[in-house]
Amino acid sequence: GPGLRRLASKAAIQAGIDGDLGALNDTRKDLVANALQYISESSLGHEYPGSKIRPETLERLMNSGLLRDRVIGIQLIPSVQNDGEFAYKKLMDILQNTEDHQETTAVLRALRSSADARLLFSIGDLKRIAKLSETGTSDVRRASIQLLGCFGGDVTAVKALIDRDFRLIGFSEYEAAFAALGRARVLQQEVAALIETEITRQVRDEVRMDESYVVEMCALLEAARCLGRNLRIDVTNSIRQLPRDYKQDDRVKRASLRAYCATATPSRQVVEYLTELFTSPPVIMLAELAQSLGTFAENCRQSVECVMACVESMSPLRETAKSLHMRLSKREVTDDNEFMVTELRDGIYEISQIIVTFEEFIKPV
Repeated sequence: GPGLRRLASKAAIQAGIDGDLGALNDTRKDLVANALQYISESSLGHEYPGSKIRPETLERLMNSGLLRDRVIGIQLIPSVQNDGEFAYKKLMDILQNTEDHQETTAVLRALRSSADARLLFSIGDLKRIAKLSETGTSDVRRASIQLLGCFGGDVTAVKALIDRDFRLIGFSEYEAAFAALGRARVLQQEVAALIETEITRQVRDEVRMDESYVVEMCALLEAARCLGRNLRIDVTNSIRQLPRDYKQDDRVKRASLRAYCATATPSRQVVEYLTELFTSPPVIMLAELAQSLGTFAENCRQSVECVMACVESMSPLRETAKSLHMRLSKREVTDDNEFMVTELRDGIYEISQIIVTFEEFIKPV
C-alpha cells in the first residue's frame, strides 16, 4: 500500500544519507533517486522525510559529471540547512541557469518539499512557475502544476490553473491540475464552476471510457470532494448515477460516492439514497460507504437549512449504518476492516449528534 511504500522510500533515503551518498554504487543511488521521486508523487505528503545531510556531501553530488547524481543533490538541497533562505536561493539560481528538463523537474520537486523555501516566493516566482507549467517538457509541466498546488491561498497560482485549456493537456497533467485545484482556498466559486463544466463534459455518452477517462474522472471527483462545495443539482445527479453504471471502472464508482456525499446539497432524497446503499452495500465500495457518513455530516453542518432539509430522514440511515457496523465488527480483524469499523462508528456518532442537536435546539415548537 501507499503507506508501506512511503516508509520504504523514507528508509532508502535515510540509508543513503547515513552513508556517503556520493560514494554509493549505481544501484543504491538509483534506489535513493526512485525513493525521492516516489515521496514527491506520494498522496500521503510530499515534504522531505529524511534528516540533514552534510554540505560536503551535497557539493560532491552537485559537482558530479553524472546527471543522476546532480538530480539527487538538487532534491536534497532543502536538507542541508534549517532555514529556507539557503534552499530558496540555491534552487532558484539553478532554475534560472539550467537547460536540462530533469534538473528543472528536480528543482520544482525540491521547492515543493520545502515549506520554508516556499515562504520566500514572490508573485514573480509564481508567474515564472505558471509559465513553466505551459511551456516546459511534460515532466516539467506536471512538476510545475504540483508546485502551484502548494499555493492554494494565492490568486496568482490558482488562476493560472483555472485558465488552462483542459482539452489540450494529457491525463497526467490533468490529474495534477485538479489535485491542486481541489486544495484551493481562494477563487473557490470559479474552481467549483470549472469542476461542474468538466464533469458535465466527461459524462457525455460519446466519451471513451479508457484509462485516461478513469484517471481524469477520478481526479475531478476527488477535487470536488476536497473542495467541499455544493455543486449544481444536475451535476450531483450525474455523479449519483455513476456507481450504478456497469460500464464505469470500480475506481470511478468509489470516487463518485466520496464526491457525492461532499457535494450534493443535503436533502431527504440524498439521505434516502445513502440509506439504500447501506441497506444493500456494494462490496467494492464498503470502505467509501464507511467514510460517507462523516463526509455527509460535515456537508450538513454548513447551515441550519441543510440540517432541517434532511434530519427527519436520518434515523433510518443511522439504523442501517449501525446494522452494517455490527456485521463488519464480526469479521476477521484486519487493518482494512478495522479502518472501516472505526470510520463507520465515527460517522454514526456524527449523524447522531446532528439528530440530537436538532431535537434539542433547532426543531420548531
